[in-house]
Amino acid sequence: MLVPLLFSLSGCSYSIYSVNDRPLMGTSGGILYALPRTEIVAEVAMLSYDQTDAPYAQYASEMVGAPDSADRFRAKVTLSAHNVPDPKGYYYVVPRRISVDVNKQHLLHSVGLPTSDFSSMGKTAPKSPEAKPTSTMETYLEYNLYQRSDTFYVKGDKPGRPSMVSSKPDARNLRQRALAAAEELRGVQERLRSLENGDFDESYTIEQVQYVQKRLKQRESELLQLFVGAAEVKTQRFGYIPRDEYKFIDSQSVVLFYYSPLLGVTDSGAKGAEPVVLSVRCDNQTRNAARFVKFRTDGRNSHSASKHRCFKYRLAEQAEVVLSCKYFTATAIMPVVQFGPVVDLPKRRFEALFDPETGDLLYYNGRP
Repeated sequence: MLVPLLFSLSGCSYSIYSVNDRPLMGTSGGILYALPRTEIVAEVAMLSYDQTDAPYAQYASEMVGAPDSADRFRAKVTLSAHNVPDPKGYYYVVPRRISVDVNKQHLLHSVGLPTSDFSSMGKTAPKSPEAKPTSTMETYLEYNLYQRSDTFYVKGDKPGRPSMVSSKPDARNLRQRALAAAEELRGVQERLRSLENGDFDESYTIEQVQYVQKRLKQRESELLQLFVGAAEVKTQRFGYIPRDEYKFIDSQSVVLFYYSPLLGVTDSGAKGAEPVVLSVRCDNQTRNAARFVKFRTDGRNSHSASKHRCFKYRLAEQAEVVLSCKYFTATAIMPVVQFGPVVDLPKRRFEALFDPETGDLLYYNGRP
């Protein structure tokens, strides 16, 4: 949740210097804060099948038409962005009669307000843990007519302790068992299709039909696991910080990782591995020649220029982010702060409202 924080400057005094200008300056009596920069994160959730407990895996393609190992991985990609400190944008603040608050990453939270004034602004009711759904469905009982056990009691036997137990093990080989399971699976799937097409007794209520469908789907899942194994989802994260040099803002691309349907996320030399390319494109509507001349010269960080001894923030630019390869494509529009300009706040009395998550200036009042 994005929680804005308010700070006001009234009759206060402070000094701000760029760490790049004075790298050897100590921090005694002062505090460091950093301008943010955006990191783009790609989360790749891979659905795979663990065939360790699949006794009929070798017959999966032949009997149930399940995908073979070459198609066992499926990828779901999610793109997101978050801000991290910019190592080139650290500033040293010497506050006098004001309070300055930063988070653990040295990103600016507030200036001019005690912590107690804004700590309650972002409080929300604690989220209760989500209750796991419970099922009242009884366990499906599987009867194997090829494996029997006969119990014989005689006079004087105690309950549970018969005099003789005769058992007959299942004599079918593995292929015969797989054929029986595949035949049952086709029957279950055919029955499900009949229910979906409305082919059921008119005396059945909707609740009864839904119950039968749930039981059939449960059995279908159990039978499929005998051939393909249990499904597993593994998530990996890959981050990239877009470069903010002038020549890269319009468009930049990088190979983020390699992907193969056979192995999932892998290295470049693996069989069937394809490069997954992350492309970032920005029109940069607020860019102009004067701004780049001003903000990309030596005078930008000069501590001798009093007009630069003030708090700064960044205006984010919207960028189009595309993650693509031969097997999938993901697209998103997201703000990238390093593509926008660095703006100076005037060193006088004013009020400003910042978003602590994005660093955006949400409200400004020069005459509080």
